[in-house]
Amino acid sequence: MARYIPRLADYHYQLIHKPGTQNHADSLSRRPDHTNGEEDNANVTVLTPEVFANAALSIHIDDRVMAQQLLHQDTLEEWAAPYQLVKSGKYWWKDTKLVVVDNTVLRRGVISLYHDLKTAGHPGIIKMVWLISQDFWWPDMKLDISAYVQGCATCQANKNFPGNPKPPSFPIKTKENALPFETITLDFIMKLPESDGYDTILTIIDHDCSKAAFFIQCKETIDAKGVAALLAKTLFPHYGLPRRVILDRDTRLTAKLIKEWCDTLDIEQNISTAYHP
Repeated sequence: MARYIPRLADYHYQLIHKPGTQNHADSLSRRPDHTNGEEDNANVTVLTPEVFANAALSIHIDDRVMAQQLLHQDTLEEWAAPYQLVKSGKYWWKDTKLVVVDNTVLRRGVISLYHDLKTAGHPGIIKMVWLISQDFWWPDMKLDISAYVQGCATCQANKNFPGNPKPPSFPIKTKENALPFETITLDFIMKLPESDGYDTILTIIDHDCSKAAFFIQCKETIDAKGVAALLAKTLFPHYGLPRRVILDRDTRLTAKLIKEWCDTLDIEQNISTAYHP
């Protein structure tokens, strides 16, 4: 119940009584020896006073902004025409926003109030502009807010910036005058519908020359010994031994047997997780 109370506080709802004849409740919930829930919420404190301690630290900055306006009346009168400011009583406004004079310390104080407090949560530039523009205005305020947020050490150290460029890719380059299937890539196409007892395809692709491919049916349970046998049966009789084998980190292709086979035949292995034929 303590968790339901703050959750339901976000919604506008109406309690409507439903007669028992229309509400077929579980009979177990109406046992006479069960409590009626009179003490369910006893000693329940939804939000403790400590939660509001940080919010109470917020300094009402309107008085400081108004006090600075009284000291910069000449500047505000110069801004009135180009920025369409309105004077109400002693103070200047733009629409319903209080005008902040040209005072760096004061402006940084306004920005920090919306950004640095624990109750603020260090918003980004767009949200900061929206938040501050609800209450205050000054010329080029977006530039000041952007500089402040970009210089915030907490934001730089903890926030993720999805706009960062992706790391560069390092493609496996081809060789000039390469012979067919001199460099091959190996991979599996798995989880296929079963056909004639097979559910996987071993793909062997010529990487440097023709991009031709062998598609060899096999089973998902094939091991390194089976892969070596398929290569010896399908590829080697036609094109001989490859000089280079490119493969991913499939356990069937990085097994000890395949490595010993490549070492015995003096074949270069290039194991890559970034390349998929």
